[in-house]
Amino acid sequence: DEAVDEKAQTFLPGDILTNLVSANWKERLASMESFIKVVSSTSKEEIPCQVCIRVLSRKPGLKDTNFQVLKLKLELVAHLTRNSKFSKRSAEFCLPDIVDKLGDAKNGGIAKECLTGMAEALGLDFVSLEVMTMAFEQKNPKNQQEALLWLTTAIQEFGLKLSVKALIATISKALAATNPGVRMAAISLLGVMYMYMGDTLRVFFEKEKPALLQQINDEFEK
Repeated sequence: DEAVDEKAQTFLPGDILTNLVSANWKERLASMESFIKVVSSTSKEEIPCQVCIRVLSRKPGLKDTNFQVLKLKLELVAHLTRNSKFSKRSAEFCLPDIVDKLGDAKNGGIAKECLTGMAEALGLDFVSLEVMTMAFEQKNPKNQQEALLWLTTAIQEFGLKLSVKALIATISKALAATNPGVRMAAISLLGVMYMYMGDTLRVFFEKEKPALLQQINDEFEK
């Protein structure tokens, strides 16, 4: 933390750091606007990415209750994934909170952009496994549904470049969920995986209940 403070103070003007943790949302908003300007005008090689992410994550961090401030914070994370040397260490500091925002009505879309940017920087295999694990530990059906839908789109963009075995376990959990949105999202994901795997995928789900199996088969037919 001391090293973060030291590097942050040389990269960001002092009032940005102070106002980022202000109780007044307008001060947090203004400091985020300044923060974005500094990062945008710095070259990829010179952005201290992990420092920026760790500064962003400080209380209230990505749990900010003001949706405008949160929007700017997520936009900055998305920018950093594509315009700095974004590492797995940086991802560790912000991924849980980003997964927690997937179901957010106002900022869920930007949260997904952050995940896609991370997949570009770090590979879909790493990011998808982290996202699925976190989403299903959180027990929030809306976040689980949106995480599955994000992955469905991501596979179409990146290809099936991930550990299918690890994913099957999560999909089985999702198919057993009481929430219909989670179940339907899992079936949509299976449909996209089927495009890459064909009937090999069917074998993993032969023991599901007949009604569910019928829904899965209908998706495969599509």
